[in-house]
Amino acid sequence: MMKAMKLKLTKGQMMPKVHSKNIPFDRALRIFRKKVDNSGILQEVRKREYYEKPAQRKQRLKNAAKRRQQKIVQDEKDRMSRRRPFWN
Repeated sequence: MMKAMKLKLTKGQMMPKVHSKNIPFDRALRIFRKKVDNSGILQEVRKREYYEKPAQRKQRLKNAAKRRQQKIVQDEKDRMSRRRPFWN
């Protein structure tokens, strides 16, 4: 059984609402899901599902930064290898 989670919304945020008086339910549901995806609520809930210690968070962010940097370096290498030499 899942525990009920309270999601803290910042001052300007509100839960998405869809007024479905004149539209079919499945269309309203689709609109609601799109609004939830765009607002980032689902990602926030998944992130807060389990407690993450501050050291674990720092390590996760550090590893993500390393992966981003490695990707940039690899892309640069690929671009340089595809480039024609300028002396020909």
